[in-house]
Amino acid sequence: MANRICISTHNVPLEDRMELWRQITYPLYESTPAPRKNFLGGSVEILSLGEVSLVYSTFSQHRGVRLVNKNNLPRFENLWIHMPLGHNVYVNERGKKIKVCDREIYISDTTQCMEAYSGNGATLSVVLDRNILEKECGRTGLHGMHLKNNNPLVILLTSIMTEYHKLSPVLNERDAFISGNFLLDMIVCAIGGACNFDYSPPATFIKDQIKLYILENIHNPSLRVEHFLDKFQLSRSALYRMFEKESGIARYIKQQRLELALKQILTDGNGQKTSIKAIAYKYGFPSPESFTYAFRVQFGCSPRDVMNKRFDIIHTLDTAGSIMGYYSDLKLLLPKC
Repeated sequence: MANRICISTHNVPLEDRMELWRQITYPLYESTPAPRKNFLGGSVEILSLGEVSLVYSTFSQHRGVRLVNKNNLPRFENLWIHMPLGHNVYVNERGKKIKVCDREIYISDTTQCMEAYSGNGATLSVVLDRNILEKECGRTGLHGMHLKNNNPLVILLTSIMTEYHKLSPVLNERDAFISGNFLLDMIVCAIGGACNFDYSPPATFIKDQIKLYILENIHNPSLRVEHFLDKFQLSRSALYRMFEKESGIARYIKQQRLELALKQILTDGNGQKTSIKAIAYKYGFPSPESFTYAFRVQFGCSPRDVMNKRFDIIHTLDTAGSIMGYYSDLKLLLPKC
């Protein structure tokens, strides 16, 4: 069974429910009752899907405020991909008012200021590390992005999120990890489709083409700097500037090889039957020995160690782990029901 946590204010005495709801929403914002209301409450269900967490919450009317300054930094640095279910959410972000309708998407960065108001309803959200999504999208500044449901890729993303929530009780750990990777890919596609990323500046477009070419040829051990200079008609300095954030294209290629190899090891049905040699050659390493050495330097253990402790390592790789850890600790403080 995948790692799953459920918390509800209904399981505590009435006088404690408002404070518990504030604790539940703490990773996202500080909750206060809606105007002319004196009640806060609801429930939250968190499912770990490898690199992402799926959060389903139901709640009463409330207002959420997140203030960020030098003396009040948030504990969590995540992006929340929110989808209201059956109601609208009203967001006020630095004077800009946004109405997020049923089954639309709003992206919120926990390191940025925000104010939101919601009536009684439910929300399905994906939580993931900000750096991961920015890296996959190839750009920063995703906070405040509003993806309307008139785009086919956004509609597909919201449908997948809904189906994953329905399947969450029966997902095992391996399937949950694979599902999380797929969900991350769909989020990137939906953001790109809704924002017309095809019309990127030329340098960004070329970089995207290079990344795609690397992925398609990751098995080739001869992917070196000179190869890209000829293939894409670039100078060495231009290529360096393009991949400066990744510490150079050679470093980026090596990182991609190792991350893809790690994902395969973690998602193989039976790690003991996985061939280290086959994985090494599949992802462009010249030998199993060079693969094992690079893997150990990057992850602190050998590929075989990962195979033997696959599910334990999946938990440590959960990039929403701080979220899962927070709710696990909170759950322990509540009375058994």
